[in-house]
Amino acid sequence: MNSHDLIDLGKIASAHGLCGEVNYIPFNAASNLPLPDMTVSIRFPDGKAGSLKVVSVRDKGKFRLLTFEGITDRTDAEKLTGSIVTCPRADLPDLESSEFYYSDILGLPVRFPDGREVGTVTQVLSLATDVIEIRSESGVEWMIPVVDGFVRSVSRTEVVIEPEALEME
Repeated sequence: MNSHDLIDLGKIASAHGLCGEVNYIPFNAASNLPLPDMTVSIRFPDGKAGSLKVVSVRDKGKFRLLTFEGITDRTDAEKLTGSIVTCPRADLPDLESSEFYYSDILGLPVRFPDGREVGTVTQVLSLATDVIEIRSESGVEWMIPVVDGFVRSVSRTEVVIEPEALEME
């Protein structure tokens, strides 16, 4: 399986307690994934990858507490800090024709409403709101919040932004 078949679900923020639990931040707060007994891929900050089986999931406000098979103490849990939790696209529900995963828009062209190309989507971040990073051909980068007034539309083929979105300081 190559990395394009994997969908990022969330990020491990830190260890929690002494028994191997981790604080997990889902990229989509509405998603209930990962589920207990699900095997997920872990992409470590250094680029290495592995897989772990989810033993338990508990809600904790904006976080979820996850326990993985084989991670039994704080030291092991701390080694997961900063890792991205992913799963195969095939494990996710089917999408409606108007839906997409944020990983699907990476590399798409970003245009103004009149069709002029601005650059390409290089990253999507989930902060207080979702933010797309755009890079122009000349290497200029912008971070644009995905909210009305900045982003007009996002589809499987392009992102259309308002010209005023680039005038932020």
